[in-house]
Amino acid sequence: MRRLPRSIGGVEIEVLEIAAVVIVGALMAILDTTIVNIALRTISQDLRAPLNLIQWTVTGYLLALATVIPLSGWISERFDAKRVWMTSVALFMGGSALCGLAWSPEVLIVFRVLQGIGGGLIMPVGITLLTQAAGPRKVGRVMSIVGVPMLLTWPSAGARRSRRPGRDGRACRG
Repeated sequence: MRRLPRSIGGVEIEVLEIAAVVIVGALMAILDTTIVNIALRTISQDLRAPLNLIQWTVTGYLLALATVIPLSGWISERFDAKRVWMTSVALFMGGSALCGLAWSPEVLIVFRVLQGIGGGLIMPVGITLLTQAAGPRKVGRVMSIVGVPMLLTWPSAGARRSRRPGRDGRACRG
């Protein structure tokens, strides 16, 4: 009977499984930082709200995300990193579902802030989990495994510019 490998590239299978889960969670939060920008005009029309009010959905999300990142280490130590990570993913997904049910721009902004709080904790707490699982000798190798998919995702997250016709019908950058 043939044995299955216990490690790949010097990293245990269990650590790679944790890395895969952390990557999926982080990709959700990374994509959500920019993907709403594409739909701002449509959201503005659907909720019958001015664009400058709807833009607060992006601003609120990013402010919430940036606010909780410095707190992630303390929260992870205080409440157990695994529990915090699972709660942050649930908060992010719950916020996403609530955003889909939003009935007004103000409610959408509040739900996006909730989503940003969860999204802001996903990446740093996930990295904490990976560091704990990999140990000090393999942390560099594991971080390189996690970093590459995240780097490749960022440009496709809506951060690049697309061509669309301008008011005069000619193509313009926007």
